[in-house]
This record gives sequence, structure tokens and C-alpha cells, in this order.
Amino acid sequence: MDNQINIKIKKSIFQRLRKHLLHSDGENESFCFLYCYESTSENTKTYYPHVIVPIDKQDFSKKESIYLKLKRNVMKNAYADFIMDENFSCLISCHSHPFDNSDKPVFSKTDDNNDREQATWFYNDLVKLQDKYKKSGTQIEYLHLVMSQNGLNIRKYNIKTRKFEYVNKVIVFSDSASFFFPSQKNERQSQNAFIFSRTDKAFGDGFTKTISNLSIAIIGVGGIGSVICEGVARLGIKELLLIDPDKVEISNLNRLQGASINDVGKYKVDVMKANLEKYFNNLIKIIVFKEDVQSEKIVMALKSVDIIIGCVDNHATRYFLNRFSIQYLIPYLDAATRIIPNEKSTSVIGRVGVVLPSITSCMDCSHITYYNSKEVYFSSATDIIKQQLENAGYIKENANIISPAVYPQNLTVSGLLLMELMNIVVAYKPLYDNVMLDYSKLDEEKQLASSSFNARKEDKLDSCLICDEYLGKGDSVNILNSSKVDLSGLSTIIEKVSKMELENYDCMISGNNIKKNER
Repeated sequence: MDNQINIKIKKSIFQRLRKHLLHSDGENESFCFLYCYESTSENTKTYYPHVIVPIDKQDFSKKESIYLKLKRNVMKNAYADFIMDENFSCLISCHSHPFDNSDKPVFSKTDDNNDREQATWFYNDLVKLQDKYKKSGTQIEYLHLVMSQNGLNIRKYNIKTRKFEYVNKVIVFSDSASFFFPSQKNERQSQNAFIFSRTDKAFGDGFTKTISNLSIAIIGVGGIGSVICEGVARLGIKELLLIDPDKVEISNLNRLQGASINDVGKYKVDVMKANLEKYFNNLIKIIVFKEDVQSEKIVMALKSVDIIIGCVDNHATRYFLNRFSIQYLIPYLDAATRIIPNEKSTSVIGRVGVVLPSITSCMDCSHITYYNSKEVYFSSATDIIKQQLENAGYIKENANIISPAVYPQNLTVSGLLLMELMNIVVAYKPLYDNVMLDYSKLDEEKQLASSSFNARKEDKLDSCLICDEYLGKGDSVNILNSSKVDLSGLSTIIEKVSKMELENYDCMISGNNIKKNER
């Protein structure tokens, strides 16, 4: 294939797909179509199935337990519906092998013949209509999926080479995230396997095989991020993107792992890359970015990663990464710390949030407050409006006051996050999307009692503005030009709304905050 192709299937679509293919007609094979959105990065196209078109028994010219033949008019009608909707760029024909219990079903010779016939007609005839019905620049694609009881396989027939080519990666969101690698590319070389043998003893070789095919982006490589950088490298990740525009300062050295006095003034990402390459030369690909995360360059790079880790200290970036996770179906892990000094005792709190799109709540619809909606709203304002807000008293001086931070606390939170990362990859324990530890509340024997260690799982809510509008939409919505923050009425607010009313104006960023206040 010219570009790598990835598929990401959200929970609701996968459940309906599995139900139709494996349970709609007993032990017989079944068939359906998927219409997909897409996202495009430099070398990767990702497709997001969004509409399932089930095919009933009467729509087949032949239907046996291990053989299907779709009526031509039914197939053409499905193709016509697909081509006339400008938002969809990929059509996937899906059928089942209900007799197969493997995790990687094999296409039969009959499947080969059918897929060649369908793909040839699609690419020779249907693509001629793409300029008429699809958005400018859209290149439509046709893929073929087979599902067994325990897995799936997806491929494309290349009419130029007359060969079948398997997609690079499939990520399915069901009760947990499941990773499939039809192309079997990028498997870890045997001479390096011993490095991770102790991890395999703990979690099975499936963990190392999976994570060695994944890429992870870490946003913010400061106190927490620097620890996590080294942590994911020691787990065997294939590719690591480090994103941070800041340079090392002398006040960072009490907690910035791998940094020395000689690194002051250097970019944090460069310091981290140099350290990781020294430890893990030729084992991991490291790409660094020194731009703000909300830029076209970073957005393009993030689209192709498999997991995003946020180690940020501002509400606006956390809000953006949550939205990005939902729109592009990328698991997001978020780390945060807080130290509250007082005369009697000091609270040392660490929190890890996990967002699995279409499975857990996102940060916007969670009962837990992950970011201050008002601050997200204000951060989107222009400099002129910000000045008006400051004059009106809505933005306080010293809003960016330096917070206390210590290395041991960062180690603790990083450890919690890395264990949740491992759980996403291998599902070794029940899924939680929020883990919180208040070290000051541990008992005298330093036991992690239930009262001091809280783990909480929340299902996705049915009334979330972010989830409902953006889940799995890919590039069909421009994430940089479609913020839900409406600034048009801000000047009126400054003039007419009292300070107390403004403090309750969180609903401007998300309607879900209204529901939070009513709970």
C-alpha cells in the first residue's frame, strides 16, 4: 500500500457488527457493509466505521453455512448510498466465519474470488463518481473484513498489482481496547526479546508483541513526563513522540529525570531524546516537537499515534487532548499532582485519568472535575478580551503562580499511569478511568487502605456534548476550527453579568456542566 492503513472501531459499532455477523443467522455466515470517516497524517490513513448496513437473508442470491453470494442490485444500492454521502471515504464489506475460533481468521479462496470481483468493479467504475459526490481531494477506499469468534482480519485488493494487502493495525473498543495487526509488520526482533523477558513473565508475551507495534505521544516532558518517557521506553514501545515547547530551567532540576545542571537552557524534549537514545539505541524511534500542541503540525503528528499521555499543567491543553482523544479514537491518559501545605499536615495528592473513547466517560462528561471550564473559556479569548477581563476582575493577577512539586510524588503518579497504560494494552485487571492517591492519608504502616486509594470506573454518559458530537468523526470536523467555546457574547458578559454569575457560567464550555450542577 502507498500509505499504512489503520482501522479504529468504536464500541457501539463493534457490538452491532459482532451481533449481526455472528448471531443473526445461527451458525451461518452473515454479511454487512460499513461506511467510514477518515483521518490522514503524513504516512497513515485511519478509517472510523460510523454506519453499519446489515444485509438480510433475502438479499443473497446464494446463502449457505460457509458460502455467500450477494445480489448485484443490493450491492449496487449499498455502493450508491456510500458514494452519495460526501462524509464517507471508505467502504468495508464484512462477513463472518462463525465456525472459526482463532484470533486471526483466514480468507478463503471463495472470499478471494468475491473480493477481487467487488474491488475491481469498485475501483474501475465507482471511483469515477468520487469527484462528483465527495469532498474535494477525497480518495475513496474499499476494504474487506472477516470476523471469527475471537478476532478479525482486514485487507485490500490492489487492482494494479493484483495482490491482497493487509491493513497495518486495527483497534477495537469494546469492554477494553483490543489491538490487531493483520500485516504483521514491526514485530520485535528476536535478539531484543530477552530485554523484555521479565515483563513477559509477568504479563505474557502478548504484551510485548502488542506494545512493540504501538506509538505513544507524551505531551509535556517535565517532572512527570520525564519519568514516563523512560518508563514507556523500558516497556518496549516502538515509537515515541515527545511534545513540549519549554526549556530546562534550574528550578526544574529537583524533579526532571535525566536532566543535569549542564542541560539548563536546552529544550526539554532534546534532553529526553538524548537520554533515551543513550539507553535504548536502535530499539525505539524518538520524534521531538517544540511547538504548542494546538498547532497544525502537532495535530497531524498526533493523528497517527495509538495512545496519548498528557502531563500538562493547564486546563486548556487538557480540554483539547480530551477532545482529540474522542474525535480520533485514541486512548488518553492524564497525570496530575497537587501539594497543599498547611500547619498541621501536607496533602500530597496524585491523580491519573484514563479516557477510552466510547467505553469510559470522557473528561467533559465525568462526575470528576478534570479541568476548570471557565479557565478553558478564558484561554480561548483574544489578548484584547483578556485585558478587558483582567480590568473587570475576572482574571486574577498571578494566575500562573508556580506550584510546589517534588520528585517522589512524580514517581508515584508516573507509576500509577504506567500500570494503567499496561492495562490498556493487555487488560490484566478491571478497567478504571480514574485513580487517585493521597499519600498523606496512608496509615502508620504505609498500607494502601481502601480509604486512601480510590479507583473509579465511569461508563460513557448518554448526554455528553463532546462524545455525542465528535466521537470517531476523524477529519470530518476540523479540530482547530470547531471549538465549542463561543466568544461572541463575552463583551456583553463583562458589561452585564456580575462576578458571581460569571463564576457559574461554566455551561458556556459544555452543556454537561449544567447537569453536574444539578446532581
